[in-house]
Amino acid sequence: PGDRQQQQQPAEEFPDLAAAAAAGSGPPQAAAPAAVGGAQLVKATARCACGRRQMHLAIKQGQPVPKLPCDRECDLQQRRHQIADAFGVDSPEDHAAHWDRHRTPNYTPRLLQAYKQDPLFIEQLEKQFMAFLGSSSSSKSSRMTLDPMTKAQREIIHEYAEQGWGFVSHSTGAEANRRVQIFKTPSAGAPTQLLSQAAVLVSQAAIDNMLKNAAANALTLTLVDITPGANLAYHLREWAGEYNISSEDTHSGSVTLTFENPKVFKSCSDQLAGGIRGVFRVERGSSKTAAAAAHGGGGVTAGSSSSSSNKTLGQRPAAAAGGLSRSAAAAAAPAAAAGWQTVSKGRSTATAAAEPPPP
Repeated sequence: PGDRQQQQQPAEEFPDLAAAAAAGSGPPQAAAPAAVGGAQLVKATARCACGRRQMHLAIKQGQPVPKLPCDRECDLQQRRHQIADAFGVDSPEDHAAHWDRHRTPNYTPRLLQAYKQDPLFIEQLEKQFMAFLGSSSSSKSSRMTLDPMTKAQREIIHEYAEQGWGFVSHSTGAEANRRVQIFKTPSAGAPTQLLSQAAVLVSQAAIDNMLKNAAANALTLTLVDITPGANLAYHLREWAGEYNISSEDTHSGSVTLTFENPKVFKSCSDQLAGGIRGVFRVERGSSKTAAAAAHGGGGVTAGSSSSSSNKTLGQRPAAAAGGLSRSAAAAAAPAAAAGWQTVSKGRSTATAAAEPPPP
């Protein structure tokens, strides 16, 4: 009987689309807040006492917002602000220590040779750096663009700006109009002794000796049994710009890579290990030479008039010839061979030399 009653009930007709559209054309209704146990939930933000920590919560309407406890990072931040207030520092997050802004660089033989080669160029560069450092901290004065220069001069500027002054630099533009841009950093500051002051204390014979030691202590990896047509640049792409192909024997299928930075050399040596199967094998230089270069290629620390065994800072790539390292070859080569544009008595004399690819 129940089934017969259900069969006798008329079936509900599908609603007309036009009527449904007309019914839904009114203004949309705002969604009602969620309710739990008859009480509406509202969004609230809970914070700690110092305001560093915050958390968004859904609580019942009228319920007090709980407070978060401060953690260890809150205590450290409060301590930093207390010390900053005591020393008159406005922003402890952007503040650099005095010894970071007044560094004592270890000038490399290449920088010393650059001053001996063209002292007026280095002195003019230092005046520009000093004026740039003393300018206001607005966004317009946080960048300085230098005049177009040769590749050899740009490499000297990169090394001196980053190691001696704490600036950040990069090259922009195409050759013949390629120039260096200098950017300020929180740790930027004048060195305790300028390159022009340190270089006059070192004789040319001492610089030549340091360059010779740097060439003898070069960090090298020799790739042998290279498969014809192998793309070495692809397999060495991680260290691009950090090595120089100092010698190549196409008959025996071997290439010698020369590094300046001991950390980069160790990274490349560790990852390549014995070589890449089917591409090349790796032969390393003597352990004695590598150990000597790892302890520094020779340099002069600001405030010292003799060569130092301190480890030199990381260097930018430079052109090299024969079996010399890039820094030694670029410094020891004549001005015309390096493409140096000498600044002398207000005149600029550029040598006609083909430059290697820009740094």
